[in-house]
Order: sequence, then structure tokens, then C-alpha cells
Amino acid sequence: MLTRILSYSLLGLCGAGLLVAWMPDRFAWYIFEALVYGVLVLWMIAWLMGKVGGRWSWLFVPLFAIVVWGVVQLLMHRSVYAFATEADTIRWGAYFSVFFLAVQLFGEQGSESFFRRTFTIYALFLAVISVFQFFLGNGKIFWLFPTVELAGLGPFLNRDHYASFIALAIPCAAVEMLRRPQQRWFFALIIAIFYASVIAGASRAGFGIVTLELILLFLILKFSGRLSLAVVTLMVVLGFVVGWGTLYERLRAPDPYTGRREVAAATIQMIKSRPWIGFGLGTWTEVYPAYARRDFGVFVNAAHNDWLQWTAEGGIPMLACLIPLFCGALVVVAKMPWAFGVPIVFLHSLVDFPMQGRFLPAIVFLVFGVAVGTAMKRRRTHSD
Repeated sequence: MLTRILSYSLLGLCGAGLLVAWMPDRFAWYIFEALVYGVLVLWMIAWLMGKVGGRWSWLFVPLFAIVVWGVVQLLMHRSVYAFATEADTIRWGAYFSVFFLAVQLFGEQGSESFFRRTFTIYALFLAVISVFQFFLGNGKIFWLFPTVELAGLGPFLNRDHYASFIALAIPCAAVEMLRRPQQRWFFALIIAIFYASVIAGASRAGFGIVTLELILLFLILKFSGRLSLAVVTLMVVLGFVVGWGTLYERLRAPDPYTGRREVAAATIQMIKSRPWIGFGLGTWTEVYPAYARRDFGVFVNAAHNDWLQWTAEGGIPMLACLIPLFCGALVVVAKMPWAFGVPIVFLHSLVDFPMQGRFLPAIVFLVFGVAVGTAMKRRRTHSD
């Protein structure tokens, strides 16, 4: 009973947090961090009292090592902006807590299926709301909340972040479609809605990465030719409903990497300046102007390549922590294909910055943690 309460609390926090991801100030994020740490403390107390069991995964090590590395940078006074590094270290601590709790709280009989269905329906709700807001919105988030930036897709101010979120949801819907023959057409329609919403958002990299994901899913899950044709037909039809025009015009850009090339080059120079210690977690925006080769006339808030940004902030040790996480995600996907969106988001991070947000990475580590916990439980059951 306690495990169920804590698992519902974790799901509720991550789901509610994403709905307020658009907020410009960090007040909502600080509340989220405090509550997540609170759930972690409750679980630890229950574990110490013998009320719940614990699981160990080697993936805890690289993720927790990122938190430790941030502390080391602070203690060594090697961060160029201690406040930013402190905040980012706490942020990574929250992600570790989400991942750790997901591993501990999920994996029991039925919890995996419950999570897949819940996450799929939650993502469907956001996708439908996002498309309607995109075409029929009044410039406000959910038609209610004004923002400095023009409201985009639901709570997402960035079309690329939205595409990464959908990339997490599509494999869940695909697995549910295969495991529930009586509801196959319902889940096929959900996949088509997800894909059409990415087309509406017109993220070039997002469209490419989601398309690649679907092709690989068709192969991994061994979709029949008939089912594949049905899903593709639905996706194309709904694509015409939302319109291909904006995405087509953006794909026709002669050099889609314009601007990002210069930012990436500057970030590489940052890495060369401090390859081993980095400038401090969370400090990229403060350091970048000193290495910028071009003034774009706007505030550049990210490197548009999470892997480069991570390495610039944390040096090679940070990269050494993240590569095992990516490899671990690939290993988990071999057993839990519904978590295929996790490595896809990491790949998307090579050309965009979905992991530089606050609430979206929490969803990534939630999905990752549930998949790891379920895989561990299955392995233990088979060994018994």
C-alpha cells in the first residue's frame, strides 16, 4: 500500500510539473524539487523500518556521480558562477531522486502496464490540447496564462522539447497496441495523433528523430505489413489535417544548421579551455558570450547540443557519466522496448537541447527508471 501511494505521488508530481513547465520563474520548480526530495526521504524511512524493499542498479552510479561532480566543482571553487552550479547540482539531484524512486517503486505485477497506459493517455491529452492551442489559441498557455514568449504547444514553449516528449510516448502506445488486440485501432490512432502533432509543431530535428523512431519500432516490435500500412496511412492522413506546409518550408531551409554551427564551435572552444574540470554545472549561458564568434542580437540560452553543453560545463568527467547512462538506456530497451524514447531523446540532444529544461528531463528519467525497475524485477523472477 505504501509503495502504491509513493508511486502515485511520483507520477502525480512529474505529470503536474510538466503542465507548469512554461512558467518563467523557478518557483514551481523549487516546489517540485522539495516534494521529490520529500518522497525520497519518506521512502528511505520506510526502507530503514523494513516496510519496503530496495533494489540496486549500476545506473545509479553515473547519475549520482554527476551530483557529486557538481559538489566537487563548488568545493574546489572551480565554478565561474557558484549560484548556477549549486542550482544545477540540486537539479541533477532531483533527477537522480526521480530515477531512483522509479526503480524502487515500479516493477511489481501490473505496475508496468499501468504506467504505460497512464503515460500514453496523459500524452494523448497533452497532444490534443497542444494541437488545438496551436491552431485555435489566443496566445496564452491553455488559453489562460500569458507568457513573454508566444504560447506554442500546450505547456511547451519550444517545439523541439515537445517533439522529445512525444518521442517518449510513442513507444508506450506502440507496445500497448500490440498487447491489446481488441483496442489496436484505438492505439494506432493515438500514434497517428502523436505524429501529426509533431508535424504541426514543425520541429525539423523532432520530425526526423520521431520518424526514425517509428521506423525502428516497426522493426523491433515486428509490426506486420498490414498493421504498418494502417498506421502509416493514419499518420499521413492526420498529417494533411494539421498541414505539412510549415514543416515543409522549414525543411527547405538551405542551411538548417545556420547559427547553431557558430554556437557549437564556441562551445567546443569552451571545452578546450577547461577539458577536465569544466566551467561549472549550469554556467554555459554565463560563459558562452566570452567565446561567441557572432552576435545574433538575441540571448542564446543553450548550445543546441546538450552533449557539448554538458562537456563544457562539467568537462570530460561529466561526459564520462553520461555515456554509460545512454548505453544503459540501450541495454534496457532490448528488454523494455516501450522505453525506446529514452535513448531517442539522448540522440535528439545531439542537435537540440531537450535535457536543458527542468521538467522534461524529469519525465525522461521517470520513464527510464520505471523501465529499469521492471527489467530488474523480471530478471529476478526468471532467476527464481
